[in-house]
Amino acid sequence: MGRRKGGHEKESSARSARDSHDDHDDDIRSTTSHDTIESGISHHSAGLPAPGGRRAARASGGGAHPLGANPLEDPDENGAGEGGAANGDEDAPLDPLSDALDKLGEKRSATRLAGLGALLTLLQAAADLDAIHARRAALAEAVLACLRRPAAPAEAEAAARAAAALCVCLGAEEDELYRQLARLLTTSITRGKHEGSRVEACRALAMACFVCSSDDDANDEALATLSAVFSRTSEGTEVTDDVAAAALRGWCLLATAGPREWLGGPALEALLPAVRDLLAGGASLDVREAAGEAAALMREAADALRAAQAEAGIEEAAAEEYSDVETLWQEIGDLMQGYSTETSKRMSKDTKKSQRRTFRDLHAAVVEGAPPPWQELSLQSCAVEITTWAELVRLEALRACLHGGLQSQAAHNATVRDILGAVDGGGAAGGTPALAKSGGARKYRSETRSRQRASRQNAKDSFLWDEGA
Repeated sequence: MGRRKGGHEKESSARSARDSHDDHDDDIRSTTSHDTIESGISHHSAGLPAPGGRRAARASGGGAHPLGANPLEDPDENGAGEGGAANGDEDAPLDPLSDALDKLGEKRSATRLAGLGALLTLLQAAADLDAIHARRAALAEAVLACLRRPAAPAEAEAAARAAAALCVCLGAEEDELYRQLARLLTTSITRGKHEGSRVEACRALAMACFVCSSDDDANDEALATLSAVFSRTSEGTEVTDDVAAAALRGWCLLATAGPREWLGGPALEALLPAVRDLLAGGASLDVREAAGEAAALMREAADALRAAQAEAGIEEAAAEEYSDVETLWQEIGDLMQGYSTETSKRMSKDTKKSQRRTFRDLHAAVVEGAPPPWQELSLQSCAVEITTWAELVRLEALRACLHGGLQSQAAHNATVRDILGAVDGGGAAGGTPALAKSGGARKYRSETRSRQRASRQNAKDSFLWDEGA
């Protein structure tokens, strides 16, 4: 019994010691809390953030400052600005352009491919051209790095598409950027093994040269490269039908920027035989259509040159000098006539219908000098009328480069309006015109607004998470 009583006395004294220690800890916590509140009040009255920053404010039982918002603080610092998070800078989402650039610097190919996809969407929509111009150097270096050492064919394709869209956004007088791109794209066209990446490289080379280059020698080199590819005389990898069609359409785009004296004269005489061979050589429908568009473009330039010479009183050359060219035109016209009435059962009904319609227009252009079917496009704040084959070639090139972003580019990018020869006043009246429902710009705006709404809602609900913690 004595031993048991002594044990109880020891337990009682230990319990008293613990209670005393707990009371002492409560006094310390109370004093510390009181000092913290007083320190926060004094710092707030001085216009300075309280010790511990916003994390301490949230831990004290609320997302807001005890005395309300500080009027001297930048609202973006608190995350209250648009696109930010009220939970602090460390929780604020990255700007989409910065996020895409960060992904392009990663080692994983899948991450870089995702970054190229996001960057391409931003460049095609061109919703913020100022931000793109401000980060021109970083964007150019990131795209060039992906073109230099692509880890997969899909990355090479995406990088070429991003390069073309970047050139459209940056505009003219970017000769240094074009020289770096031309070297890499030419290597991809002639030495690449993947058909898709070579097709995109042909399109990117033509668009970059058309928009950014002001050097005549560089333009001649690009024309020579593309003409060697579609005529299948280039060195390197064998040229497939899809690559030949892309190269021929790229050549046509660059040819629209040249003088008609060249296109309707030396260029026509040099390349018309190759165009005839592409029409007659059993190539794919895409190649034949591209060859027909090139023939229509050349015929338009030749007729305009002849009309200008007649108006200026310049005598035409002897008829025998044109005999070979006229023979070629006759052969091309006969081929187009056959394609416009073809009844082969090897093609589907829809393909046959499309071929007939296309080659009827091309035959009329080559034989009668007819313009393309008249089109009028309402591109938000401007109107575009397509009345010549050169204008149609430029429009199709922009469509292939920008896809659904053509509407937004026409509204924000003066370079695109200049290329199309747009006339102001063709869009919606007053304010910002409505975006096309199927356009990439509308999708980008919708996704951006959804992220902003989610960020604001998370900021409002942040106190629930803090209380639950």
